Amino acid sequence: MSEFDGLEELLADAFETFDPVPADLKATAAGLSDWIHPDASLAVLVARESVALRSPAISQSEFAWPEFSMSVQWAFSNGRLSILGMFPEAAPDSILVQGPHRTSVEASLVRGSFELDTEGDSPFRISFSVEGQEFVTPWIEPTTGSS
Repeated sequence: MSEFDGLEELLADAFETFDPVPADLKATAAGLSDWIHPDASLAVLVARESVALRSPAISQSEFAWPEFSMSVQWAFSNGRLSILGMFPEAAPDSILVQGPHRTSVEASLVRGSFELDTEGDSPFRISFSVEGQEFVTPWIEPTTGSS
């Protein structure tokens, strides 16, 4: 008889007695499914800067995919986040701005750009589809301008 005999049964009993994953963590993980797009093409951050000509409070990032690019400007002021996105080469079918502490907002494309105003300073990302293909930006932190 080995010293490890019965260990598997002992561990199985422990897992039944003590749940190793807290319920709130399970709920958070389940909630992430709304933001996970495993088949989406993730953008590469090409450039990031403050747009001082308009206002030092406006930040801008350029994102690129193999097929096209997108420019995003945002400003946070008085609890409101203003976002302007521009697509020089593409015409997305749908655009969604989403984040962990914000309500997802669908935006409409007008002449190659979209604009929306939403509450909160929490991180956001932009997901959209073009001809059935999903695309997504990395997370953008509106108060620091980082992505």
